[in-house]
Amino acid sequence: AAAYRLPWELPRTRRGASTARVLAGGEKVRVVVVHLGLDAGERERHLRLLLDRLPRTEPLVVLGDVNEVPDQPSWRTLLAQGLTDAAAHAGPTFPASAPAQRIDAVLVGYGLRVTAARVLDVPAARVASDHLPVVVDLAAGEER
Repeated sequence: AAAYRLPWELPRTRRGASTARVLAGGEKVRVVVVHLGLDAGERERHLRLLLDRLPRTEPLVVLGDVNEVPDQPSWRTLLAQGLTDAAAHAGPTFPASAPAQRIDAVLVGYGLRVTAARVLDVPAARVASDHLPVVVDLAAGEER
């Protein structure tokens, strides 16, 4: 496991990422959790730093608050790494009180496939955070 403090400048909020290798169903899976910034340039710089540290051969899950909607640069950068948008049809996640945008991502690759994905829209989730959680079920084996 490792934590990365990403470079920052005031008045922006410090951002970071965490990574761990977990054992799931007998498979070692690298999980990377990110919370990207509100500034597009900062998001791109931070992604480049993180992507340089990621393996390209072991099962991988990248998840977190991307702070932009799909089809914008950060999403395109992640998808260009061979990752798949695991929750493309799960629904909006932000704001939790009245979800209208999908700015939270779960991306998978290198030997993982998605069997189900959903946004957990229940009263407790709406008060726990300003984002609704995304739940993705995965299995070993590439998408077909």
